[in-house]
Amino acid sequence: MENMFDDRQYEVIRFNEGRSLVLSGLECDMTRIQALRVLMAHQIYGISYNDMLCLTNTNRAQRQMQEQIRAVAGEVMDELSVISFQSFCLKFLLENHLIPHDIGIVDEYDLQDALMEITDSKKSLPADAINKILENSSYLFMRDNGFEQNLWEDKYDSEYIETAQKYAKYKEDYRLIDSEDILLLTYSALNSDKRHLYKNASFRWMQVDETLGFNSLQLDVIDLLSANDCCSVMFWVNEQQRLSSLASWRNEIFDDFRNNPENTFFDLSESDSTSKPVQNMLVDYATCQLGVKCDSLPNRDIQISPDKSLVL
Repeated sequence: MENMFDDRQYEVIRFNEGRSLVLSGLECDMTRIQALRVLMAHQIYGISYNDMLCLTNTNRAQRQMQEQIRAVAGEVMDELSVISFQSFCLKFLLENHLIPHDIGIVDEYDLQDALMEITDSKKSLPADAINKILENSSYLFMRDNGFEQNLWEDKYDSEYIETAQKYAKYKEDYRLIDSEDILLLTYSALNSDKRHLYKNASFRWMQVDETLGFNSLQLDVIDLLSANDCCSVMFWVNEQQRLSSLASWRNEIFDDFRNNPENTFFDLSESDSTSKPVQNMLVDYATCQLGVKCDSLPNRDIQISPDKSLVL
C-alpha cells in the first residue's frame, strides 16, 4: 500500500478515530482510498460492516463507490450500507414503519403537474417560484411539528404561503410525499425520544462523499446518525466542486469544518501534478469572480496581480 499512495493518502486510509475532513484533488484516487478505508476499518480495527455507513449525494457516486469496494473487499454489500442520502432516508422511514409502504413519491414531473393544478396555471412555474413554495411547505411542517425555530423562521414568505398550504393538502389527499418531506420526517425521527427504538438509527463508522452537495439540515441528520460510541466520521470535499461552486454557503460549510479544532483536516488537493492547470484556472475563478479569500484556497503556480490580471 505504501508504494501505491503517498504519505498523506496513507494517513487518510489509516484514520479511524474522531471526526475528519478530506479535501480531495482531481486525481487523488479518492474512491479507491475510501474503499480501502472500509476494508481497513473492518480487518484492522474490528468494525462490523453492519456498523458502517457510506453516504453519497448521488446515485452515480453510490455506484462508483460500491464497485470500488467490491474490487477491494469482495461481496460485502449485504452487510455494508453504501447508499445515496435520499435513498437511505427513504429506506429508514419504510423499515421503521414511519410512512406507509404504498405511499407515492413526488418526482419533478409530478411536482410541476401538482403546482400547475393548484395555481390554475397553463404553463410550468419558474424554478424560483417552485423553490419558494417548497420552502414555505417546509416552514409549515417544521412549525407544526416542534422543530427549532431557527430552522424554519427564515423560510416564511407571505406571497407563497397559501400555495404551500394547498400543496400540502394536495399531497395529503393523494397520499404523496416529496424529497423535502423525506428529509424532515427522518430528522424528526432521529431527533425524537424514540430514536433508540428505530433500526439503523446510528452507526459507529461513517464516511460521507460529496459533502458540499448536502444542505445544513442534511448534515444535521448525518450528525444524528453518529452513534454515541462512534469511532470515526470522515467527510470528503472535492476541490473542483468547492472552487466552482456559486453557492457561498458551501464554502462556509467547508471553512466551518476545516477550522473546527475538534476535526482532523487532510489536504489531498495537490496529490497529482497533472491537475495543476485545471486547479490554477479554478483558483483564478474563485478569487476573481466569487471573491473567495486566497488564504482559503490551494497554492497556484501563476500569481494574480491586485487588478486581477494574470502575472506570468
